Amino acid sequence: MNVQEICNAGKEDFNYICERLKEIRKELYTEHGTPKSENPYSRENMAELLGVTVRTIVYTETTIFSHNTVKLILIYQSRGYNPNWILVEDNDFINKKMQQENLVVKNNVQEDYTTMRETMITALDQFKNSL
Repeated sequence: MNVQEICNAGKEDFNYICERLKEIRKELYTEHGTPKSENPYSRENMAELLGVTVRTIVYTETTIFSHNTVKLILIYQSRGYNPNWILVEDNDFINKKMQQENLVVKNNVQEDYTTMRETMITALDQFKNSL
């Protein structure tokens, strides 16, 4: 789609995104290999994760493009899926999965950084108080 086509597009022109989200969830569901009630990628458990109803997940995977769509894209990105593959209509030459895993997510870099920062702030406060 060119810019003008994107600007003139209706919600039905983006249904391919919904279909791709469903495809990825089903793929993750199958890879996880646990029973439905225990599988984090069941519609029920994805709904619970997002704080929405199962019906919202069904709509998001079929016809409704909303902020929940963006949430799912970000969740799937954190699981190694390429957001460009989801969003670009003609994605034949775009890899479905990212070539390199998201190392920040994989290695909890952000959490470790936050812990380190809090430790440093506490140490600096103790040092200041000792002066």
